Amino acid sequence: MVLNDSIVRGEGAREGLYLDYFGFQEAPFAITPDPEFLFLSRTHQSVIEKLLYGINNRSGFVLLTGEVGTGKTTICRTILDRLEGKAETVYIINPSLSGVEILAAILDDLGVASSAGATKKDLMDRLNAFLIGADRLKPVVIIIDDAQTMPMEALEDLRLLSNLETDKEKLLQMVLVGQPELLTTISKPELRQLRQRVAISCTLDYLKKEEVSGYIERRLFVAGNKGQVRFTTESVERIFKASAGTPRLINRICDYSLIAGYLANDHTIHKRYVIQAPGRSEVLILPQ
Repeated sequence: MVLNDSIVRGEGAREGLYLDYFGFQEAPFAITPDPEFLFLSRTHQSVIEKLLYGINNRSGFVLLTGEVGTGKTTICRTILDRLEGKAETVYIINPSLSGVEILAAILDDLGVASSAGATKKDLMDRLNAFLIGADRLKPVVIIIDDAQTMPMEALEDLRLLSNLETDKEKLLQMVLVGQPELLTTISKPELRQLRQRVAISCTLDYLKKEEVSGYIERRLFVAGNKGQVRFTTESVERIFKASAGTPRLINRICDYSLIAGYLANDHTIHKRYVIQAPGRSEVLILPQ
């Protein structure tokens, strides 16, 4: 069986093939970072606890790194959900900006007005005034995703934000999230002052072999599975081997495997249905 390239590349089209057939309420293996689908593996649970500890204790700078596809953005959105009503939050997903642009974006998210031509000092002064007048019971938390793309100058400006403090606590909690190269960047001599301000550093790892089954079952359950769909032990083992425990790859492989089960009119996903997710230009060839 062969699926044309438009279906291989069109996630909505792929998922639409089997949603009704399997009785799902939503796509179980979409790659969007939905916190509802979060599977609390050992590494995910540990990272969330460390991040919240750093934020709640007003530690200043907290660092999270992890390889592509391990679930960093899902962690960010989970932290935002857990902080709702307990903190003033800013979430920056496009950090490839200058320091002035990032400062302006922070103020905008906090609802603080600033003029278009404001200088860095003007923006810093406005932010400081906001922080001093903010509800002290609620921390102000800035989460910057994909921080490995930030220019050096912008990272140094973030270091300056750590100077916003009272005699007893930091006024701003900063969470930097990025791929491992972020560690290389902040290890450079010119950023040593920023590195010294990192109070907590944690790493999001791959799923362990014994966790993959629970990950798949969690996503199926949230999507509406009540036992009508089952991945066999052998298929899960093959998924782990093909993905090396990377959640994003697990999602893609499971998605294609469900298509194979659908085309075979089978609600049990056997090992023979499990294929490695193809590249964008490849045609998906499913087992007979």
